[in-house]
Amino acid sequence: YVDGVLKATLNFVGSIRSTTQSVRTSTWGGTSDMFNGTIDEVRIYNRALTPSEIQTLYSDTSTNSFNLSFTMLYTGRLSKSIGKDFTAHIFLTNGTVIDKTFTLPEPLGVTNAQANVNLTINGYYPSYGLIDKVIVCSVSCPGICEQLPKAEC
Repeated sequence: YVDGVLKATLNFVGSIRSTTQSVRTSTWGGTSDMFNGTIDEVRIYNRALTPSEIQTLYSDTSTNSFNLSFTMLYTGRLSKSIGKDFTAHIFLTNGTVIDKTFTLPEPLGVTNAQANVNLTINGYYPSYGLIDKVIVCSVSCPGICEQLPKAEC
């Protein structure tokens, strides 16, 4: 299965033998023929799962998410608000970039200089990579972007 969709099957006849050796992923035959890519969300069951069970696991955003909280401060570089619609570009250490749009209750600007933001990112496990950096950009004022300090990531 890739992203919840069946891609290939392999029939197995016989029994699975017991061993004291470690379970390995991303290699064939021990040390050679290494897999070049990313394998995540690996689970081992003592039975075959049904397609419905696999789809439920893939779609379960209650365990398939992480939260990001930060405070936005208006620095007063402009005499007008920079809007209430923003995009957070979340860069993960494995190279994945997640774009999450959000809307503040009021525009960020002179009369509303601070906003607390709590975002839930669904469909991604933190194991996809730790957060490397977050850049927040105004949708209303293109080019107005700010990178969050590392302490907030």
